[in-house]
Amino acid sequence: MEYPNLIFSQLGHQLSIDIVIQNAMIRGYDINGPFEQCVSVFDEMPLRGIKPHNFTYPYVLNSRTKLGWYRKGKQVHCHIVKHGFESNLAVANAVFNMYVDYCDSGVVNYRTLNDARKSVRKLFDDMPEKDVVSWNSMISGYAEVRDLGNARDLFERMPKKDVVSWTLMIGVYANAGDLITARNFFETMPCKNVVSWNNMISSYTQHGQYEKALDAFVQMLTEGKRDVFCWNAMIRSVAIHGKAEDAVKLYSLMRKEGLKPNDFTFTATLFACSHGGLVEEGERIF
Repeated sequence: MEYPNLIFSQLGHQLSIDIVIQNAMIRGYDINGPFEQCVSVFDEMPLRGIKPHNFTYPYVLNSRTKLGWYRKGKQVHCHIVKHGFESNLAVANAVFNMYVDYCDSGVVNYRTLNDARKSVRKLFDDMPEKDVVSWNSMISGYAEVRDLGNARDLFERMPKKDVVSWTLMIGVYANAGDLITARNFFETMPCKNVVSWNNMISSYTQHGQYEKALDAFVQMLTEGKRDVFCWNAMIRSVAIHGKAEDAVKLYSLMRKEGLKPNDFTFTATLFACSHGGLVEEGERIF
């Protein structure tokens, strides 16, 4: 931001009070930092006789949220309501995200947290349009306090769900100890990723159902949602059990599938070569 700031500082009065240029600087500082500068440019706008609008507020709220300046964020929210911008989608989303972050920050006591959650729900209900991120944020909030009813209600009302929405619901029921419903959600998912599998496996593990956790892990491998972590686990497993050639074959197959080995992959494969006497293979991999 040094170069745009240099140009900005050399602009004549007429250009420096142009709202488009002001918004460009505010957006730049919000994206690149420092966030304090984003807030500073916004605070100077009234002194320059410039009125913020719907292209200004989202970036200012984002920066104040990143800085943890929630009280100042609330002041901006009041400003938004006063000037009639609360019905704008981008502005409403930014306000909503600020209050969600405030609830998650851990800087509020129980009573204030409850009030904040009510504010978040009211903001959510009043939003002119809701994207999937907003729905997921709201469900996540209810998941954290184990409010199954509201989480399920929102999930059922979502016009469009993604893998995050489904995974959140698995977590909601798993945390409440209802692993049967959690598994039903998992099986119903139209598309699973490695996070969903990990969520289900860790849910079984946390509740002492280790055999089911292992079964889910084996099923994950058979269904092919295999990431580097899974390959590493398999390479390490066969290496420990003395099957050095199988470990090297898995390593080669992983490369053929286009996955990039990491330090754990190389350590496990070299371990196999070392214990299996595969000197040339080990040297090549090294």
